[in-house]
Amino acid sequence: MTVEFHLIQNYPPSNPNRDETGSPKDCEFGGHRRARISSQSLKRTARKSPLFEQHVKGKIADRSRRVATEIAQRLHAKDERFAISIMQEAATILLRLVLKSSKAVSDEHIMSYAYYISPAEMNTLMGYVEAHAEALPGMIERLRDAETELTRLKDVNKKAGKAGKDEAAEKAASEHVQQAQAALEELFKNEAKSFRREQETFARTMDIALFGRMLADATDLNIDAASQVAHAISTNRLKAGFDFYTWVDDFQPDTEPGAGMMGTIGFNASCYYRYALIDMDQLALNLTPPPEKKGEEKKPSRSAKEAACDGLEAFLRASIFAVPTGKKHSFAHQVQPQFIMAVARNGKGSPCSLVNAFVKPARPRSGPDLEVSLVEDSIAKLARHWKSHLKMFGKHHAGAYVVTGEELDIATALDVHGEDQDFPGKYDLEEKDSVDALVEAIRSDLTPWLKDTTDA
Repeated sequence: MTVEFHLIQNYPPSNPNRDETGSPKDCEFGGHRRARISSQSLKRTARKSPLFEQHVKGKIADRSRRVATEIAQRLHAKDERFAISIMQEAATILLRLVLKSSKAVSDEHIMSYAYYISPAEMNTLMGYVEAHAEALPGMIERLRDAETELTRLKDVNKKAGKAGKDEAAEKAASEHVQQAQAALEELFKNEAKSFRREQETFARTMDIALFGRMLADATDLNIDAASQVAHAISTNRLKAGFDFYTWVDDFQPDTEPGAGMMGTIGFNASCYYRYALIDMDQLALNLTPPPEKKGEEKKPSRSAKEAACDGLEAFLRASIFAVPTGKKHSFAHQVQPQFIMAVARNGKGSPCSLVNAFVKPARPRSGPDLEVSLVEDSIAKLARHWKSHLKMFGKHHAGAYVVTGEELDIATALDVHGEDQDFPGKYDLEEKDSVDALVEAIRSDLTPWLKDTTDA
């Protein structure tokens, strides 16, 4: 089962998501330039919002390349006897084993890619390192001494030239390094295997279950995302603007006229179409622990499906209010969507973005006794495309609901397009008066899916 969201959100002059030049992101669609907000920006804003954290009861993951250092710092904060440098070395060795690659974490304790790690996973790794806290200082000191000696012999042999090179001593020093390294790896070998087994295809936080995780070297820790989030694009043609700004140096002498600094900031004012969907089956599967016996099929339980429904609500509420923070202090673009549409599909029909409603850009329209805003024209185009989609492919959804601003005159906008003005009634959409009512309706449509479990 899938649940889709379609939003129309009108922004004032702003630069919420910028490219490498500092300008607002854009793209071409339907032969016209459009403003764009990347899906990564929208997902992170939703994931990091207090609303999402509130609905998942604070259980969210962190994404970083500095996991080894974080483990060391947390252990040191817990007990000052745990030297940070020793804990860093140990955590680095453990993470290399967990990720099955000696190159996954550098000697500077930085991972080659970001690790999306849950609090439970972090605590487990910390526990593994702490369990060997007494043995680690001596073992790591031996490794460091062996590495120092090997480096010294390499330098000596390099200066001595071919005739005076002591290859036997360098080989022996290299073996000492390998032995010290192997001894440390032996400490964590079984624990790393156990960790991978316990976390296999199991998301311990809702954000990992929703947005997925990919680790190039340890594919058994990968989790397929249950969400798909499209880049938001403007329903209208892009009209880029630039703000020329100056600031005055308060301590600048009167004898030196002119600005203390000047520059430009790119911006635009656009109406965005946003689309996202949640695969409820995948979400429930991600929230289900691995089976006790290896090789058994993993099946979502009733509790996993209930958690998935809560995750869906958290995602929807956080996404509605997700406003990327780029240049927020300069533009204060705190706006909510003017139109929200949610569609629950029970598996009989494929999910469908309605972005092609805007192949021909939306625009405000005016005339004698006529005034249609950009937002109203965008909603009318979306409704028209939805109606055409249903006629062409048939109805394959359990329920479809809309929430719109009361101030919008959608009927007039539809009339301009020659469409039936009875919205949403003639468009197979059920109108709700609030986001709360829309969420309740979607959750009600999920009831049959929720009950279809082996342990129900």
